[in-house]
Amino acid sequence: MACPHCGSHELRADRSLAGRLVCGRCGRPLSSRGTRHQPRTGRPNRSKGRWILLVSLMAATAGLIALQQATNRGSPPWLQPPQQQVP
Repeated sequence: MACPHCGSHELRADRSLAGRLVCGRCGRPLSSRGTRHQPRTGRPNRSKGRWILLVSLMAATAGLIALQQATNRGSPPWLQPPQQQVP
C-alpha cells in the first residue's frame, strides 16, 4: 500500500489517531476510501540548465584569460599584419 498523495511506502500507525495509518514522508493520514492517485515523480529537472550555464561561464572565463595572455605577450603571428618584402 502506498500514500495516495506522494506515493511513499513509508507508512506507520499513529496512536493519536486510534492506529490509523499515516504517511511517513508527507504526514497525511490515509483515508479508508479507495481513492488512488498517481505518485508524484518529483520536482522538475533543472540541473541540465545549470550545467549548461556553468560550462558556458567556464568557457567564457577561459577565453578571457587566453585573450589577456595573448595581449601581454604580443599578438600571435596569425593576427599580425603581413610584412612587406623589400626588393
